[in-house]
Amino acid sequence: MKHGAIAALVLLTGLAACGTTAKNAPLAIPEMTADTGNGQQLRFPFNGYQLVLREEQGGCLLNYTDSSGRSSRLDLALKGPCNFVRDHRGHPLSHRYPDAGDTIVLVAVGEIQQGCGPAARGLLINNAGFSLSPRDARGYQKCPASGMDEKEFWLFAHP
Repeated sequence: MKHGAIAALVLLTGLAACGTTAKNAPLAIPEMTADTGNGQQLRFPFNGYQLVLREEQGGCLLNYTDSSGRSSRLDLALKGPCNFVRDHRGHPLSHRYPDAGDTIVLVAVGEIQQGCGPAARGLLINNAGFSLSPRDARGYQKCPASGMDEKEFWLFAHP
């Protein structure tokens, strides 16, 4: 039993040491407008795109428009209401992973009730465009306004 407790402490210490580095540091996202819930939208510029997170027919969708005005849509496979995980300023939190094809990860949380929801999907943005991580996170409450550990972003980028 004593060895098990020591092993757990070593594991937790190692995980804590794996924190955010300059390579995968959060990216600042300015100028958000509105909020999701009851059919509202969340709009913000990101990496040369205008992103709009919206709810439609009970599901969460992402519309994205590039600088030339070309628009596309991605079903996030989440039930609404939905929102992106946020940083301490209230902006959507993201992490970049050069070892995963220079992919940027945003995390959307769905089925939000009283500020938290039981489902999350990773939105992957890279040279190939926008896609969903094949991995999803279900079974425990995720609260977008409270942020999320970087290790969970890493899991979405490294399925």
